[in-house]
Amino acid sequence: MNNRKYQVMDNSFNEINMVVLEHGLLETDGGWNYRKIISPFNRLYFMLEGEGEVQNEYQSVRLKQGFVYFIPAGTCYDYREIRHIRKLYFHMQIQWVSGLDCFYGCNEVMGQKCDGRDLEVLMQALDKGGNEDALRIKGILYQYASIFFGEASKKQGGLQNYQGFWKQKELLAYLEKHISAKLTLKDIAAAHHVSYYTLSRNFKRDTGMGLKKYMEILLLDRARKYLLMTDMQIQEVAGLLGFSDAFYFSRFFQQNDGRSPREFRKRMRGIF
Repeated sequence: MNNRKYQVMDNSFNEINMVVLEHGLLETDGGWNYRKIISPFNRLYFMLEGEGEVQNEYQSVRLKQGFVYFIPAGTCYDYREIRHIRKLYFHMQIQWVSGLDCFYGCNEVMGQKCDGRDLEVLMQALDKGGNEDALRIKGILYQYASIFFGEASKKQGGLQNYQGFWKQKELLAYLEKHISAKLTLKDIAAAHHVSYYTLSRNFKRDTGMGLKKYMEILLLDRARKYLLMTDMQIQEVAGLLGFSDAFYFSRFFQQNDGRSPREFRKRMRGIF
């Protein structure tokens, strides 16, 4: 008798976590036109009808019927409707390490011919809405996410640093749980029973990024999600994130995003 075990099942398999933040079936009427959109989440588009385009100074991608497209979080693109669009969209995060999206470092839109059978199963499952249908939907979303992850890993070196972040997964999980404007590097070092110097050095060595910079990115990402996904007032968001008042929160947001929280919410809401 031979019983073979596979390392992937003991390591990353149970760590994978997909969260769909928004979804829908969108039909446009000529108004799907936006400039310089920086999304705080990944966008997965299944193009059912029509044609559109996303572009920036480095890349221009036509969104064509029968294809599925992946727009990574943090990328900046103009969105343009060319011909009446009907599409399924999913705004999502996919994490292996708490607080770090799998597509961190990916900076290009990717496209793939969509299998007609996959689309049929997806639409039927969405309409039925049972527990088994939810599993089918998640399976299809993971299937295409894996295709795009493989493509991004081959083409874009930014994803190669992921193993370094994996080494810091306990620290990242701590930051995901405790991130706040009040949290200091000394607080984190004390919680992990290491010196401030050792904590910062090891994080920089493994990830190539300063720990303070990573904390700013995480805090900004959390702020963007609250502004987009909730109806909380700016003052409430500031308090929830540990800022002493809305003024300091707005200054932090403006310095790191280039827009005030109010401008960001007004511009980004309703973009599907």
